[in-house]
Amino acid sequence: MATKAAFTSIKTVFPGETFEYVQGARFGDGIIKRNGVPTISRAGILKYQQQTKYYHVFSDLKKYHPSIEDVCVGKIVKRVKDKYLVDIGSYCYAELDFLAFENATKKSKPNLLDGDYVYCRVVSKEKVPQVVCVSQRKMEDGFGELQGGWAFSVPQSMCRRIMSDGCCVLTCIGQYTPFEIAVGVNGMVWVRTPNVLNDVIVESCILQCLGVVEKNVPGTIKLVWESWKPVLN
Repeated sequence: MATKAAFTSIKTVFPGETFEYVQGARFGDGIIKRNGVPTISRAGILKYQQQTKYYHVFSDLKKYHPSIEDVCVGKIVKRVKDKYLVDIGSYCYAELDFLAFENATKKSKPNLLDGDYVYCRVVSKEKVPQVVCVSQRKMEDGFGELQGGWAFSVPQSMCRRIMSDGCCVLTCIGQYTPFEIAVGVNGMVWVRTPNVLNDVIVESCILQCLGVVEKNVPGTIKLVWESWKPVLN
């Protein structure tokens, strides 16, 4: 049976501080690299998971703090003049211009409704965050309206984990159902499978993997799907 790996509290840290870390370490929320050196980016408690060599700063964040180039799953809450107001879980709604979509023109632009979801990118965090649904690389990266599906919230650290190289959560889920997914670092995930029930099971799989070490992820996801078998049948 899958077991949760414990985190050890190391010390209280503040922005700008550096710390000693083990070789081959991985870094999560609250830690950024400056000139190649892992540096604390927010106040909190530095925590370490020995099994995965994973460090992060715990500060019980309830709000998302935008950074430039963050990708987010946002919810349209209102139309105002030539822009949408988008809830990305931040200190205020982000603004999304009507023309900030791939191939959008004044005559041809998306017509989004309140409650619709979009996959977007942060381009400014000054005063009111600005987001766009255009890829910086001029490629098809899935930005834009997320049609249908199921949206749910998870800890920001989990979003960063499943977006990182070496995480097998999504690969394991794909063994049980085909799915499309958009993961935002703001703690929001959107998923679409062949049916609503599978959408819910995928959410359960992701939440059940919180704190589970990688080697135990396949077993955890298998248990989730098996627990839903009576309903699926």
